[in-house]
Amino acid sequence: MTVFFSSHILGEVQKLCSRVGIIREGRIVEISDIQTLQQDNYKKIRVAADGLDPAHFDLPGVTNLERRNGVIRFFYKGDINAMMQKIASIQVADVTIEEPTLEEIFMHYYE
Repeated sequence: MTVFFSSHILGEVQKLCSRVGIIREGRIVEISDIQTLQQDNYKKIRVAADGLDPAHFDLPGVTNLERRNGVIRFFYKGDINAMMQKIASIQVADVTIEEPTLEEIFMHYYE
């Protein structure tokens, strides 16, 4: 059975649905199951270290780079091994790599 559920509250969509369609300007731009959409999309990366230079992460696939209080956050789509090598080349205090939320994926389609 198929039930169409439309909502701007993407947390609800993520909890209730197994597949999603993303519509932009009246056209479907993506149809996928939520798990695949998350895995095939950007990773959220957070790196904490003293004296971080945002230019160090100026690589293809890096977007939304922010620096605040010794922490750099960004989204990355690309070879995660290349990013891990880049991170390993500096002395870090903490690193977090997460799957994006459905809302973050959705907003990417509108950037």
